[in-house]
Amino acid sequence: FLPLPWTVSMPCEILPADSQGVYAKMSGLLEKFPTDEKSKVNAGSDVIRMENPLLRWEERKTMLEIAFLHMELDQMKSDEKRRPEIQMELKKLESEEGKLSELRRRNDQLTVSASFNGVFQLNDIHLKSGKWLREGESIGELFMPPGQLARAFVDEANVSKLKPGDRVSVILNGTLGSYRGKIISVDSA
Repeated sequence: FLPLPWTVSMPCEILPADSQGVYAKMSGLLEKFPTDEKSKVNAGSDVIRMENPLLRWEERKTMLEIAFLHMELDQMKSDEKRRPEIQMELKKLESEEGKLSELRRRNDQLTVSASFNGVFQLNDIHLKSGKWLREGESIGELFMPPGQLARAFVDEANVSKLKPGDRVSVILNGTLGSYRGKIISVDSA
């Protein structure tokens, strides 16, 4: 009535149950990041924060342009001769407000937040604040330590015996203990 246990030897890799690569989404100066080896990080908190002076300067310049356009519009409304120019000025204002929105969106990308509670590990322990990072540059990895995932590669003869939900014990070469768990999914490809 119960399936008998059997042993299958297969290559596998042990991974954290949940992980998130942390990289620079935009180019900028690194300001804040966890400096301790394997720092604990809470979901929603900032893992890294960067600053891009050129983006900040462009944002301030655009905000001044918007303030200037608002003053221009106020003057045009009170000057009978300049009223025909209002539509053109409104288009300029709309364009500058769109530009400001985009600059703020890009500035928001300078901060990377944790999507779950976990441990952050730096790729380079010599990383310092003030370093210029290029877009896409890897900084470290956030992972969830208590749960582990084993990704195994099974031969054709045994893959049909495995079903999601089956209980398993994984014993790694060179270790005495085993890891108990269950099969999450089976991909027959």
